[in-house]
Amino acid sequence: MRGNSWSRAIRILGVIIILSVAWLQLALPPLPHDPPLSSESLEPDPALSEHQNPVAKFLQSIQFHKPYEKKKELTADEILEIQEQILLRSQNETLLNEELFGPVQHDTIVIVVQVHNRLEYLRHLIVSMAQARYIDTVLLIFSHDYYDEHINKLVTTIDFCKVMQIFYPHSLQTHPHSFPGEGIEDCPRDTSLTQAKSLNCIGNPDLYGHYREARYAQTKHHWWWKANKVFDDLWVLRNHTGLTLFLEEDHYVAEDFLHMLMLYNEALPQACPKCSVITLGNYLKNYNFANDAKRVS
Repeated sequence: MRGNSWSRAIRILGVIIILSVAWLQLALPPLPHDPPLSSESLEPDPALSEHQNPVAKFLQSIQFHKPYEKKKELTADEILEIQEQILLRSQNETLLNEELFGPVQHDTIVIVVQVHNRLEYLRHLIVSMAQARYIDTVLLIFSHDYYDEHINKLVTTIDFCKVMQIFYPHSLQTHPHSFPGEGIEDCPRDTSLTQAKSLNCIGNPDLYGHYREARYAQTKHHWWWKANKVFDDLWVLRNHTGLTLFLEEDHYVAEDFLHMLMLYNEALPQACPKCSVITLGNYLKNYNFANDAKRVS
């Protein structure tokens, strides 16, 4: 009997000790080194998330002027500094990531992106290209008509292929008050011939009677300049005989766009021997897929 009493007393004492320890853990505040249990502690680590999603870094937002906001006019010194940077970069022809993906070959696919100042659009284009098959085999060239360090920084973060930047030297940014920018003697867009004579302004109207608008003309001038630059002036492409694909900053590509481009190119000799240009998309706002699908044999 006495032994049973001691055994029962020990069990009761053990229960009391366990309950006391549990009460102390609930009642006392956590120690400084113990992180509080909350929903925040369950959030994934940002570094881990970026590792799992390698394109996330291209979507990190930074402050940048909106395309529709009026940009402050550059001073003469700022324009001179930009022109010097453009000249320096043009002379260097720096090729990024060559040590990772090897030199440019004669048949390397070259992708040329025309860039103005729409940073957010450019981000999404880069993200779409980063997920494309065979993207590590291409040379990606960004042709800029607007010099901005935020855009330059975004481009230099690309690590999925070889990258190069070229800069259009005759932009509105560096020529705000003279051709190819808006000159004080230029005829306004909707000036009539009679008004042009009385104003003694400079310019020739187009077929619709409109005079040159610098911001639209720049897009065309830039396009032709970059085509000549890529085909005739870049040292790294002096022996290039492969495909060249032209894109713009507000485009978006599918994961198989390079694969489809290769298939088109292989089929071209038989499908269209006289064709020298391939298009991967269009700008049609309304497209009747049902009617065109019937034409496919």
